[in-house]
Amino acid sequence: MFRIIVGCYEQLVIGYTVTSKKTNNELQMEPYFSDHSQTGCIKCLAAGSRYIASGSSDETICLYDMHLGEELGCLQVPSLLCSLGRM
Repeated sequence: MFRIIVGCYEQLVIGYTVTSKKTNNELQMEPYFSDHSQTGCIKCLAAGSRYIASGSSDETICLYDMHLGEELGCLQVPSLLCSLGRM
């Protein structure tokens, strides 16, 4: 079993649990969680062993706990800090 986390232009972060059937090695995907906290398209995701961070064009970063399958909160990031990474 493993999890796939995706972000999209429709402002969604979606998590899937992927399992393998032992009889024919076929993969099966089941929705694990979804969140629509951001108002801009999802531009990046960062994953750790337990937590996910998503960055959006609305200048927010949302944090998720993957063990609980829920959002922990969002941070408002000024555009100046976002542009510093492009230097």
